Amino acid sequence: WRSSVRPEFQADWLAYVKYFGAKYKGAIRHWEWHNEIDWADFWKSPLTDYVAMLKGAAQVLREIDPQNKMILGALMTHGSSIGGMGATRGALQQLYDLGAAPHFDVLSLHYYTIRAEEVVYNLNESARIMLENGDCKPIWITEVGMHTATNAWLRFRVTPEEQAQYLEDVFRILPRHPLVEKIFWYDFRNRGTNESYNQDMFGIVKRDLSLTPAY
Repeated sequence: WRSSVRPEFQADWLAYVKYFGAKYKGAIRHWEWHNEIDWADFWKSPLTDYVAMLKGAAQVLREIDPQNKMILGALMTHGSSIGGMGATRGALQQLYDLGAAPHFDVLSLHYYTIRAEEVVYNLNESARIMLENGDCKPIWITEVGMHTATNAWLRFRVTPEEQAQYLEDVFRILPRHPLVEKIFWYDFRNRGTNESYNQDMFGIVKRDLSLTPAY
């Protein structure tokens, strides 16, 4: 999915969606369309193209099974005016302006912050934008986590004990929010053993399956 763009041939894309929708009918009922669509590392086409993709996929899957639910491609900056790191400012409002609302059933968000309270602040910003557009959908936090890499950027450098406290705070505080329906911690198991590389150190169990304080 990295650095993806809109499908060149829409008919082929919809045939692909139809095939998998039929194959997994009844087994899969929640379909997330893409990942971090407000970040250029993952989505390089305009948001208008994303909405066209989403609309087509939603129509096909709902025809196959009316119980199918569409999950908006997770936003990394909660869709507000905050940008940075190549992110699209105001992505959530742009999606509403482009008519995305009828074509997704769940708002998916990603959070990587130093404190759970920051997640709450950003979450409320997303909820505000949604409600101001006359929408009220459940929110799934499909990624939230904190790594323990030893030489990462200072703001995100934490000890295993601090990671454990962050996890406890996240799962104690966020379920109280009236719109939060599901929370997915990233990651369960370390990808590797390089303690200086952040992508290897998000797990709550180590690569050899030994436990961390967060577990």
